[in-house]
Amino acid sequence: MKNTQILVAAIAAACLAGTAQADTQVSSDQGSMTWDQAMSHCRGMGMRLPTINELMWAMNHFEGSRFAAQRGYWSSDTGGSVNSARWASTGTSPRWNGYSSNSRNARYHVVCIRTN
Repeated sequence: MKNTQILVAAIAAACLAGTAQADTQVSSDQGSMTWDQAMSHCRGMGMRLPTINELMWAMNHFEGSRFAAQRGYWSSDTGGSVNSARWASTGTSPRWNGYSSNSRNARYHVVCIRTN
């Protein structure tokens, strides 16, 4: 378990290194919805769901102002099957804590992103 946590932390650090952009806009928490609803909702706002890398960056960059502690948030990345998508979670503090895949019919929270 400890080696897995170290690997996840190393992957996260590598992902975050090239992801931050000064002109990235991140919405507030839009509530809980399915993946398809989230994709449509963000498009309707003129934005999109963040990739898993962008979501990890945003969770650490906007700690506390956009993300609540102990919640899951959808990303635009699909999972291992056609009916799954990736989501990231916050821990006991509103910072990135890990990610996984689940059915697109599951309900997770949503933030939308726009990069210029």
